[in-house]
Amino acid sequence: MNLSDSQKWYWSGLILLIIFCFLAIVNQDNWKNDLLDTIFKVCCFISLGIFALGKLGAIGSSEKLNGKLDGTIKINTEFIEIKSERYNIKDIKMLNLTLKDFWDKYEHPGPNYVGPWYMAGINNKIEFKYLNKNVSTQFRIDLEEDFINLKNIKKELKNTIDNNV
Repeated sequence: MNLSDSQKWYWSGLILLIIFCFLAIVNQDNWKNDLLDTIFKVCCFISLGIFALGKLGAIGSSEKLNGKLDGTIKINTEFIEIKSERYNIKDIKMLNLTLKDFWDKYEHPGPNYVGPWYMAGINNKIEFKYLNKNVSTQFRIDLEEDFINLKNIKKELKNTIDNNV
């Protein structure tokens, strides 16, 4: 699994919290040892702190990239160019252009999400069929202006191509 540091802290803190709470309950019911009770309760609070640090640590971290970004991508209403290979819009089928974020855009995916917030600009993807060949790539958007321009191009492509854009 490709977990971020904040996710590792979160999940390890949660697992430790469950274990020490269980041990504290077993001690109160069966063992009735005051020293163990104190140790388990302290460990519960430490685990709760690790758990909270993992959740809060996600605020300052960027999402991880599975793989590496290599080359450039150009998208306009006439063609799409990926790594110097040009694809004409008129020959593209089943275009799916997902635009989610740009560099330094803070977007929390939801209250139940544990992990980095989207702010590295890499949560964007393009997929399409071109002459019986499937093309798919993830890409980074560096500037908010480019993000807005791509959203406008996406609207234009939706009118041009009769499929899922």
